[in-house]
Amino acid sequence: MGLGLVFLLSLSACQTFRTPDPTFDPVPLPDYRVGDKFIYDNGKSETVKAVDGAKITWRRSNGFRFVSHASPAAPYLSWTYNKRRAALKHISVEHDAIWPLIPGKWDRFSYSGTLFDSETGNEREFTGNWVCSVGDSMELEMIWGPVEAIELLCHRHSSKTGRFYGSRAWYYAPSVGHFVMKRDFHRSNKGDSTLRLLAAERSLPRLDPMEETAMALHIGEVLENNGSEAPGRWQGLGKHASQTVVPLRTYRTAKGFYCRKYLLRRDIDGQTAILRKTACRLGRKDWRDVGEAVKSPK
Repeated sequence: MGLGLVFLLSLSACQTFRTPDPTFDPVPLPDYRVGDKFIYDNGKSETVKAVDGAKITWRRSNGFRFVSHASPAAPYLSWTYNKRRAALKHISVEHDAIWPLIPGKWDRFSYSGTLFDSETGNEREFTGNWVCSVGDSMELEMIWGPVEAIELLCHRHSSKTGRFYGSRAWYYAPSVGHFVMKRDFHRSNKGDSTLRLLAAERSLPRLDPMEETAMALHIGEVLENNGSEAPGRWQGLGKHASQTVVPLRTYRTAKGFYCRKYLLRRDIDGQTAILRKTACRLGRKDWRDVGEAVKSPK
């Protein structure tokens, strides 16, 4: 991983930063909308359920609900899961601290809150101390294609002893409007993990009918001819729109349909959506997404 601007935090909590790059085009905060859904390679997903000013309510596929600000580095304002809940009481910086992102920019913050277990009646306080810095922009190769991302790296440590607890790095892709990868590093080097984005179900600008038709034909061609994980790319004439189709798995249904699961990446006017879809074959290059009107083959 290219950490760029930062020398990893030592046990003495020393950290060195460089001067922010004045020539870099600043990256603004994500702009989430109700219904946005992000699916990860651990099998879980997160969906935006409500947006109230700067506060965003999310729900994970396992039932975990939380309220946060748009920055992935900001601590949750509150969360509930099963019989436990937590609420933030204090944070030392504004919710948009360190944004817009510019390589070399950094900030530190602390926070505190209360965790309550309704089953046992136990209540305890929790605290956190973080130093966050912005790394370089880089190209990451995802299963659905390459994407430009910028690194946001945070270290957690003790405010009293300076003891290093761990680090977390988000790789935020402006075109997707969300992080495409998250990496956790622990002081003991045990339990390090990487989470990757598989799909980003978001609304994109509308296309004219001719472009929509061309994209649909391209999907059929790729599903007909390409092997699993062999992507096919389409580029519009005006170059404001493109798509990448990645077949994932082929299977046959009980009714005799050949079907394929696939990833569909669409880039329109600088915005990106990545969708997980399933289509079934009706004839040569004629593939219909599951949910469309499909008749049994004769």
